[in-house]
Amino acid sequence: MRRGEIIAGSALACLGLYIANEARQWVLLGPNGPGPGFFPLGYGSLMVVFSLILVVRAARAPVRPNNSSSRSKRVMKRSKLF
Repeated sequence: MRRGEIIAGSALACLGLYIANEARQWVLLGPNGPGPGFFPLGYGSLMVVFSLILVVRAARAPVRPNNSSSRSKRVMKRSKLF
């Protein structure tokens, strides 16, 4: 699961960087308020921040041992009861 979260977070960070970079080419604030680049810049920036949080949390998470054998033993015990 950790590897998938790191890959997904990295991909979302790249997408957020692309969105923010493209939004910088538009007007951020116009005379009547926010311009067409205001929302995409904020959205892309928040996307980068939250995806980096996802990557850091996934990288810091402890590695869980594979409990597939113990789970199958529990299932077998339950099936013998019935």
